[in-house]
Amino acid sequence: MRLSVLVGPALIMVSIYLWVTDSIDRAQLEETSGTVLYVDNTNYKNHMTRVQFVDLTGQTFIFTENTELTEYPVGKQVTVYYSTDKPDKAVLRRTVMKKQWGGMYFLLMGVFYSFALFVLRRVEDEEESEKTVI
Repeated sequence: MRLSVLVGPALIMVSIYLWVTDSIDRAQLEETSGTVLYVDNTNYKNHMTRVQFVDLTGQTFIFTENTELTEYPVGKQVTVYYSTDKPDKAVLRRTVMKKQWGGMYFLLMGVFYSFALFVLRRVEDEEESEKTVI
């Protein structure tokens, strides 16, 4: 039972680690301009937007990102954020990277697990105290 007490805080720590590393990654992204080439609007909620940009070395890259159709019409000039190590992994926003959603998952699971364990321990303590009274 003692090891299970550490699971909730460990999940919360993993969440904080993912959030911090993601924030550092986002802060280090280079910024350039790009052009929206294509928007696939076959899906009602998510639209695949294809964007072309030129990095600092003069190389042209094309990447695809889920967006809202009204945000990025074809031909629009947009700001592109990319890593010099992985320019093909560019994004249109510095916020909410994929790792950040993973961190949120670990945070929620850690909080839920800790709460469930707390409630379970309280129930066990009450049952034990009722046995000693009788």
